Amino acid sequence: MADTPSKQSKRPFGKTLLLYGIMFFVMALALELSSIVFIHIWYHDFWEETLQYQGKSSTVYLVKKFILKAGPNNDFERKSSSPQPFRIPDSIHGFRANTGSFEITYRKPSFDTFVQFKHFVTILPEGNRYVGEPAYPTERDVYVFGDSFIFGEGVNDEQTFTYLLQSRFPHTRFHLYAYSSYSLTNAYLNIQRLSSRIGPEDVIILGHARFYDVRHVAAPSRIKWWGEPFAVGNDPKRFKHLRARLEGDSLVFDRIPLFCAYQQDYCSQPDPPTAYMNKVTAHLINGIARSTPAKVYLLHFFGELRPDIVTQLDPAVSIIQATAETYDYQMRDDINGFDPHPGPYWNHAIYRRLADTLRTREMY
Repeated sequence: MADTPSKQSKRPFGKTLLLYGIMFFVMALALELSSIVFIHIWYHDFWEETLQYQGKSSTVYLVKKFILKAGPNNDFERKSSSPQPFRIPDSIHGFRANTGSFEITYRKPSFDTFVQFKHFVTILPEGNRYVGEPAYPTERDVYVFGDSFIFGEGVNDEQTFTYLLQSRFPHTRFHLYAYSSYSLTNAYLNIQRLSSRIGPEDVIILGHARFYDVRHVAAPSRIKWWGEPFAVGNDPKRFKHLRARLEGDSLVFDRIPLFCAYQQDYCSQPDPPTAYMNKVTAHLINGIARSTPAKVYLLHFFGELRPDIVTQLDPAVSIIQATAETYDYQMRDDINGFDPHPGPYWNHAIYRRLADTLRTREMY
């Protein structure tokens, strides 16, 4: 009797391709979700550091971060200044921008070489950034405080929104007291220092973002964010992080080392509870508003403005919502792909939002 070939079930090619496609999609989705979870656990300030990846793959971000940094060109994310140093220690704020005119250079890899981007920054003797001069005798002053977004990280002096405001209001003098990694703690101490100059006709603009909370309290996750000690022309041990604490209902300020290498026990602790950090934030804003006769605006430009902060604010504080979601057009750019900070289009959009607000105060 002839052997009968055994029946072999064969899946149609189309179904096999579909099955593999589904498997690939599930694996890619799992990898992406794992990357998102890892980023949010390990990089507390991910959304600040990598805003150019919004809407893009977190897995791609991690691959780029780890592979490129592990390679021979592991300094691709760094920037340099001429002259050096640009960042120096400070007895009040822990660190600050040096005085002078600086050419800031960013580098990034392009195939087998590096490409560069340059911009120009001028820091005045009092620590504020140059924003132009009023065209006429001034009737009031506007003081702007905040972090690298407010400072204009990556853009030239003439491209910051504060410079644009100075050009728009020729009878007003604008002052930009902001710097990279600053927050409302720095604004609070700066306003105390400037208090004798600030009058009832003046205006204070406080930059605020969701990620300020960990900065205010110098949370361990924020100290870990700085990574290994580094400093150009200075001992990294001299750099400190300004910290605000609550003792009862009173704010107390101190300074702790900027890097975990000098305080390992501190960095191993968990962050303070969110409710506590929000309370510190509200106390900082209210403390500023109650210590000055000037009109105080809170310019909220990134992330959620948490309701429990809003409910604690003094009625004298006016909130200006200026997150990307509050615009009816795309306004969020970056520094030509060299740096994730917002570029001139974002600065112009913030300028327009503030100009609309300040016009109501008859600042012509």
